[in-house]
Amino acid sequence: MTELKRLTSAFGIGIIKLDIEDPDASEILFPAKHKTEIDWETVNKLSKENPDFRKFIVRIKNDMNSKEIIKEKYDKVYTAEQLVEKIKKK
Repeated sequence: MTELKRLTSAFGIGIIKLDIEDPDASEILFPAKHKTEIDWETVNKLSKENPDFRKFIVRIKNDMNSKEIIKEKYDKVYTAEQLVEKIKKK
């Protein structure tokens, strides 16, 4: 928990304890913190280490340049009920 708290403080990433049976009852362990600036050094590092993250960043850049969001290129947002069913199938 100490390490998670340190990472949250350093990067502003929130941590959620997911309740698989009832996603609405999930608990926020550490809330995300709004940052006004992007840590480009970390983005570049993650892009080099994770091809999926790199594709995601390229997709965002393309959307920003074209001023058009192609929703099909992003993950689907599920309702709580759909999420429970999806998790139970795994």
